[in-house]
Amino acid sequence: MTDGRGRGRHREPASLTGEEVEERLSGARVEASRNARRAAILQPVPRGRLSARRAVARDTGTILGGALIAILASRLLGGGIVIDPASPTPAESGVVIDGGSLPPLPTLAPLATLGPVVNASVGFKATPTPIPIITLPPPTPRATPRPTPRPTAKPTKTPAPPPAPVADFTCSSSVPLTIEFADASTGLIDSWSWAFGDGTMSFQQNPTHVYSDTGPYDVTLTVTGPGGSDQWARSCSAMAPPAS
Repeated sequence: MTDGRGRGRHREPASLTGEEVEERLSGARVEASRNARRAAILQPVPRGRLSARRAVARDTGTILGGALIAILASRLLGGGIVIDPASPTPAESGVVIDGGSLPPLPTLAPLATLGPVVNASVGFKATPTPIPIITLPPPTPRATPRPTPRPTAKPTKTPAPPPAPVADFTCSSSVPLTIEFADASTGLIDSWSWAFGDGTMSFQQNPTHVYSDTGPYDVTLTVTGPGGSDQWARSCSAMAPPAS
């Protein structure tokens, strides 16, 4: 309101009851708590308080995990956990941590898609590195070694056996009752066998034999060699001794 001179007049404050005063003071405290919490979130976090907040986040995760296990166990056992809906929240109860009220717990999305993990309160960002898939090349086929051909052995020609020897001999007598035999056989010869016709034999090549009578005697010569054997016979007589 203004007076006649155009100047505003000071309005006298109306009297307030005790309940209104208490209500206004409570609202002021809540507003101050909110401002302090906003200021704490916006200002940079020191290293010491960063470690403390990490510890608080780790402990909060442990408590939430234990509570979740307790709820699951209670449901499996047929019981339940009763939460009093009239219990005050941290903001309503006036609990202050680090100059501000306890911030509300974040809502966790079930089975969130894998992506970068960002925590604005601690300034930490971790993007998972995908694991590369290594594709191995197909194995190089190995050449099958060819067997080394073996030369075919040529059959050895068996030499033809030499021809059989041909038996022949001569006989002469220059001493009474004695005959000299000379071998005249041809070919390859290994052995000689003489049958003198009086029941005696000799295996010499050129023997001399003494008889008991002048004869004649049928003498036989057998010669043997690689190609076989041959036989030859003839009649021989010894010189008569001189008359007495």
